[in-house]
Amino acid sequence: MKGTVVMRNPSMPDIVFLTADKAFISHMNQLAIGKKLTTEEEVDKDHLDISIATQYFSPIVASYASLASELHSPYSLIRTQNDFLFVLKQCDDHLYIAVNGDGIETEVFLQRKLQVLHRLVSFYYGPISDQLRPDSVTERQRVWEELTRLIDTWTELYNKEQCFLVEAIERLQVNQTVNEICIGALETVLRRLRSVGEKYAVHAMLMVDAKLLALYSSRKASELQSSDILIATLLAQSFYYAKESSESFVTQSVQHCEWPDSSLNPQLSSNSDEYLSADDGSAYYSPDDSDNDASDIDTTGRFGTQVQACPMNREHLANMEDKGAAVDGTSSSDGEAELRQETFYTPPISVTPVKPRSKSVRVQEPYSSKDSNECGQALPVADTVSVSGSVIASENLDSDKRDCVRMPAFLQQPFCNCAPHILQFVPVLPGTTMVIVSQVRVQLAKLINNALYLLNLISQPRSEVTEVQQSFSLRTLSEALENVIKQICEHAKKFKTSSMLRHQSELKECWQHVKRFGLQTYLDTSKTSSMAPRLEAALSEMMRILKVIFKARYFNVKSSPEGVSKKYAETIKESQQLLRESLFHYQQYLSIKAQRNITMTTYLEDFPGLVHFVHVDRKTDQITAPSLGTLGLLNKENRGQDSAALVKEKVWSIVPMMHDYLMQGYYTAAVRHGDFYFTYYLYFEDVTGKLVAAQRPIKMEHTDLPGILTGTFFKELVHRCFPGIPTGFVRCCELLCIHLSVVPIQYVTAHARRLCASLWETSGEVAAPVNLL
Repeated sequence: MKGTVVMRNPSMPDIVFLTADKAFISHMNQLAIGKKLTTEEEVDKDHLDISIATQYFSPIVASYASLASELHSPYSLIRTQNDFLFVLKQCDDHLYIAVNGDGIETEVFLQRKLQVLHRLVSFYYGPISDQLRPDSVTERQRVWEELTRLIDTWTELYNKEQCFLVEAIERLQVNQTVNEICIGALETVLRRLRSVGEKYAVHAMLMVDAKLLALYSSRKASELQSSDILIATLLAQSFYYAKESSESFVTQSVQHCEWPDSSLNPQLSSNSDEYLSADDGSAYYSPDDSDNDASDIDTTGRFGTQVQACPMNREHLANMEDKGAAVDGTSSSDGEAELRQETFYTPPISVTPVKPRSKSVRVQEPYSSKDSNECGQALPVADTVSVSGSVIASENLDSDKRDCVRMPAFLQQPFCNCAPHILQFVPVLPGTTMVIVSQVRVQLAKLINNALYLLNLISQPRSEVTEVQQSFSLRTLSEALENVIKQICEHAKKFKTSSMLRHQSELKECWQHVKRFGLQTYLDTSKTSSMAPRLEAALSEMMRILKVIFKARYFNVKSSPEGVSKKYAETIKESQQLLRESLFHYQQYLSIKAQRNITMTTYLEDFPGLVHFVHVDRKTDQITAPSLGTLGLLNKENRGQDSAALVKEKVWSIVPMMHDYLMQGYYTAAVRHGDFYFTYYLYFEDVTGKLVAAQRPIKMEHTDLPGILTGTFFKELVHRCFPGIPTGFVRCCELLCIHLSVVPIQYVTAHARRLCASLWETSGEVAAPVNLL
């Protein structure tokens, strides 16, 4: 029994997002019938009326707002007498509420769930969170179902994958041959896209069951943040679910089939107009360029291709296993100047296939096991069924199967927290997905992001900005904000549209009101002084206008197939075919590696008594941990003796506990429980791999939960422990070890030291400069 609600305007609560399961919907409907808000004849067991939910949550929101405004100490948790758990979190001007009534989800999990939901909303809409509730009922239903499916997918991945448990990226450890094939193919894909006008397609990734297989990036591209890669993994798993799971490759015999001829499949040779693309790259610009036109961003497109899942034969599998461990591959540029400007690397990511979830439109299912012998047939498209003013139980929603997905996204970059990009998801083989990332003009988004940041500093209580005062004087905020506003108005003029010119004029006028209402006087006064009501209203209006300008620039969607570039569509189709042919013979090898990426047997001889470990490098957010997914297959006949399931249960219970100790200020913890000894270490290294001690206590109060989807906990931790040291000079690492309880503590500690040294030596980091003379 669970549900999630997002509300705005606490004084007059308005639900902007609502999702719930059948049990919670039934409970809410029964309460409404008991209070005579509705009748049994009017109730739909699979739907929850928005008005009923609003009346149910309004008292909670009102009391939260009262405590926040009067006492500046709102509650974050409510536990009722009937064992209902409510977790609340304020994010910007929205209140996120998670509810659980069956005791399955803990307080910490619900807190993480709300923070992940907020991160997904930012990824989809940037600062315009009002887009959560569009005016159109049909569009609102689509948005809510999309987010519901993503949250359900994240929940399953969190409960299955170690990388989502600790929020880090897991690399698929393949051999050098496969690595070079992948890097070369991705390099070719980006080069082909640039040749047809997609000038700013700057990143290309390959994922296998949500583990990152390869990542190729242009030299001039901004670095992809780990949290954005992890969200792209989540989206890929949500869009494409391989019904034939990777575990079947481990337990079933290998079957060989012929590669389907693309000429036999009408979907591979026609209907290219169904692709959505920019017109020869006219909508894509370098982030360093200035905005001088009003080009729009193409958004979601669906286009159909169905391909048969064709496993490789035993000979290829045996040959691949004999070729060794993975290293970063290299690729020749053949003397071309353009290719010499490129660079690539292959970070990590780990996820397993996810159960399909809700979506408002069902399209064809590209990887259907029952159609494995009918490669040329496509499934019919089903129409959207809209529900007015209600939310559907998440279990009843069928997953949408789309061959390719094109969507706008707002990625986090050092210079802008909501940098606009275009993501293209292309299925290659069952469980294997390619993701193409294209940059969009970012100058206006950067300016608006800076303006909103400054307005938030001014609007929040003065006592909460002490950390920022170290680098930003409150008395200079007015001057900094005025400079940013002027730059925004200059960029808005270049669009030369009536709406943008009107917004620019409104912004200028609003800024004059802010100055006239005493902004500088307020900033010059003491911390205890309160803001005048009319100044507060003027600042809120300025925030609204800035968001309107952002929305007009980056949410003006072109979705007409007539405006699509056929060259781009054909290039995507050719790139899809290229990757299929390149990876066809390695399909089963990749599927098995996705399940058995690293095995514990490698470490048993050197570390006797060690049962499991999880190591996370928080500088790159990469996880190294033995796989738990398929070890239990050997013991399925006797579930009680399933060692993998037992270890997994221990890992999932001990990680939140150790992170709780970390937030309390303990960087080393040891717990003996039953037959196991659990130890956790947080340590710091310099660039040479030498251990360094924290210069300050590491207690982190009133911060986000540890992770990269929930915030920037570890970056803030390094900043607090090593003030004044440039970013990147100190590496933060986590190590969790599980030993048998009979192992003495001195050996446990010795194992931890040796294991850290071993992992550092195999990471490829340079210990010291090399003298080449």
